[in-house]
Amino acid sequence: MKLEYEATIDEAVAAHLRLMELSKTVRRLRRLGLLFVPLTFLLLYLTLPGEESAKLVFSIVAALVVAPLYLFFCSRFVRWNTRRLLVESLGTDEPVPSEYEFTEEGLVFRQMGTEIRFRWDRVIEVNERRDVLEFITENKGLALMPKRIFRDEGQMEEWLEFARRRASAS
Repeated sequence: MKLEYEATIDEAVAAHLRLMELSKTVRRLRRLGLLFVPLTFLLLYLTLPGEESAKLVFSIVAALVVAPLYLFFCSRFVRWNTRRLLVESLGTDEPVPSEYEFTEEGLVFRQMGTEIRFRWDRVIEVNERRDVLEFITENKGLALMPKRIFRDEGQMEEWLEFARRRASAS
């Protein structure tokens, strides 16, 4: 069973961002980034001149402003840099010929001369998400098949059933 399609840069970015969501290390780094909130408070409180109560209020307000700004800009910064990295590695931001193939041994992804194999005995989760079928392996490997590449809902269900049967059989 093989499906050929044109993979977009946005799909590649989404796959990399989803992979980062699954990473304990990346989650830990994001939490570490939130340390800027109390550091902002402390730095302002200790360096601002003036009355203690005014310094305290200003420092708290500033720290409360920094937290949502960090969360807002951090995710956009990561997305923007991931996109730049992928365009650099692919050499283009145009769609590239790609294919997924299901074999008895596993899921195979091919793109630009590279082949990645996900053996069924290593697949621990097969999920249907909003726009993709998601395959997660034991070692946090990830394959995302865009739903748009299927001819119709019936073909997608057939592929999904095959994948779930093979992954659970192993």
